[in-house]
Amino acid sequence: EQLPSLATSNTPSPSLSPALNTLLTWPDAQVFPALDLLRASLLNPASQAILLEKSSLEQIFSSCLKHVDKTSPPPCQMLALRALSNLFSCQQGEDLLRTYRESVISRVFEQLFPIVGDNKNIQIAAATLLLNFSVSVTRKFDDDTQVQLLSALSINFLTFINDWEARFRTVVAIGTLLTTSPEGVDYAKNLETKDAVRGWRLLEGPAKVSECAQLIENML
Repeated sequence: EQLPSLATSNTPSPSLSPALNTLLTWPDAQVFPALDLLRASLLNPASQAILLEKSSLEQIFSSCLKHVDKTSPPPCQMLALRALSNLFSCQQGEDLLRTYRESVISRVFEQLFPIVGDNKNIQIAAATLLLNFSVSVTRKFDDDTQVQLLSALSINFLTFINDWEARFRTVVAIGTLLTTSPEGVDYAKNLETKDAVRGWRLLEGPAKVSECAQLIENML
């Protein structure tokens, strides 16, 4: 009964973290409520310090990565991606994701695509996660991160994403990365990012996608 206070209370009890960790180990068919609570709790500043303690962090992180997989139930995939995105809402969470960036993006790149049933919510959640990583790169540049992100976005996202909101977040992420270094522009040229982005622009979707796509074409 007290567990929801992790998402809502200004003074959540630290004793609730082990209980949530236990729920996160439940079978796929039952774990949805725990992932949803985790997603919401990571946006509560009062709970962030509790949840990001070393004792609970490993379970939280492994649970999220486990469900970034197309064989996991679609709602669990979506919530795991959203929970990872919400880690960017505090410095400690962002530092954690930067530390484990390679494993997180590799998981998205290798295990999530093609997205089951072209699920719109999973597409948007995945694009949001990589957009957050891209913004993080602008705050603290790292060449390896830029290359890995551009690879995932250009190879998988530009190929498989068909939801327009997810496409918008994808082109914003690519555009953000291209503004961080000349090497990023060169790498995107090698990936033929320009041709794929032009393809989205020619589909005449929402203006915001076409405008971002045009800016990327101009940079490349």
